[in-house]
Amino acid sequence: MCGVVAIKLINTYQKLTKDKKLTLGFIGGSITRGCSAKANIVDGTVVSRDGDVMRSYVNRVATWFKEEFPEADIKTVNAGISDTATNFGIYRLEQNLMNTDGHDMPDLVFVEFTTNDFSYPTQTGVELEVQAESIFRNIWSHNPYAEIVFISTNVTSTSSSIAAYRKVCEHYDISFADVGKALFECKSGRGHEKETAGNFYYTVDNLHPSAEGYRVYLDVIKPILARDLSIETGVYCNHLEELPKPLSSVIIDNPSIVTADNLILKGNAQLKEGALLAGLYGTELTIQTVGFEKKYADISGECEITAEFKNTALGILVDLTGIGFELDWQVDGGDWKHFEVNKNHFAFQLYEHPQVWMLEHHLDKGAHKVTLKFSKDTAIKLGGLIVNGGK
Repeated sequence: MCGVVAIKLINTYQKLTKDKKLTLGFIGGSITRGCSAKANIVDGTVVSRDGDVMRSYVNRVATWFKEEFPEADIKTVNAGISDTATNFGIYRLEQNLMNTDGHDMPDLVFVEFTTNDFSYPTQTGVELEVQAESIFRNIWSHNPYAEIVFISTNVTSTSSSIAAYRKVCEHYDISFADVGKALFECKSGRGHEKETAGNFYYTVDNLHPSAEGYRVYLDVIKPILARDLSIETGVYCNHLEELPKPLSSVIIDNPSIVTADNLILKGNAQLKEGALLAGLYGTELTIQTVGFEKKYADISGECEITAEFKNTALGILVDLTGIGFELDWQVDGGDWKHFEVNKNHFAFQLYEHPQVWMLEHHLDKGAHKVTLKFSKDTAIKLGGLIVNGGK
């Protein structure tokens, strides 16, 4: 992009060396949030979790920038929220990261969602491509001079999520750090491809990196940054002016939420005041609580919900309560479709936390009407419908 060969971080270099200031932004799931860096491991066992969060990859990367560019003012915004995938990232991008709420607009954005994307087998590779393009292009819509580094945490090169992201990153010439593969190779080198209690070293649970695992992340990311920051061009690149043609015809270019007070509720569903809450580090090294929406539909049994929305994408923003739910939905009077979250399907998601589930990605552009029917055993808070709002 921008007509410069092999230099992906043109603007970042200018910000560091000419403006002498840079705001780093990070968005992803629990690996980006970084709490597992606080775990202390002795003889393969996690003995405490009161260590230093500065050992996470987010803070290691920020420290690297400060050491390599000591004359630059480096700020960090961490929008990692546990158990969130790209589908949710698109809709919380503006609220949690790409803003000037207590910090400058992020200049260099690290995106990490592949672990959670891989954990949702209801999403196809094509849908992940749509979401990858959408989050990248929405970053540029908020800051056309922002640059992106993609962090892949998959342990294999064959999963649908890593293949989708490689394709999109190559299309947009985005720096790609394959940290998951490197971590897997380190685990294998110790003879523990799957770490368990008694042999934890690079992870705290065979998924979330330990402090030593996050060191591997930095070892992978450092040479990529050094390579892509290696040439001074003297120009700034407006990425919106240089965007290639999108791979998909159904980019989520206006992520919006049909709020709970715009839903028509029938049966065991009541509109209530209150936000769905989650924790992140934000611009500080202490956990901050963030809320999504100000009202929700409290669903306590069988009910029917209808709403109108625009454009190509449809999903639900829910707060799970440990019970799960079954859902049937119909768009524009078409065929009924079914989805469920229970102990046999996505059981790892049942604890209380906000979550997004995509239902449709490839609707025709224009106005639609959706009907949702929840089963009698439902116990969730519905924060609203996430849609591609149309312009």
